[in-house]
Amino acid sequence: MARLLMVGLRPTAGPDDSELIGLVRAGLAIARAKGYLSDFSPRLARSESGTLVMLCELVSVRTVDALDEDADLQDVIMQISALAEVFPLYTLVEFSAMRVTFETLDA
Repeated sequence: MARLLMVGLRPTAGPDDSELIGLVRAGLAIARAKGYLSDFSPRLARSESGTLVMLCELVSVRTVDALDEDADLQDVIMQISALAEVFPLYTLVEFSAMRVTFETLDA
């Protein structure tokens, strides 16, 4: 059964997040090429405060472990970690509302 994966990234490198977005896209491309993602198009969005939210669909629950063990993805994740902090999604102020809207970015 497919699983939705949502990750929040809070940029730490300043207002220009283009390098971070490029790395997220690279990670998604690797995950797709290795068969970890379904045909559902990944989504990348930005909150009013500049926080990025990535949503993608994994092919199965077992894929979560495969993502954590994949050396190519771990390399990209380390690069992302240098530019952003992953945070608990419940701390995003927008998630306290009944509806949440974000600026969509091409993933």
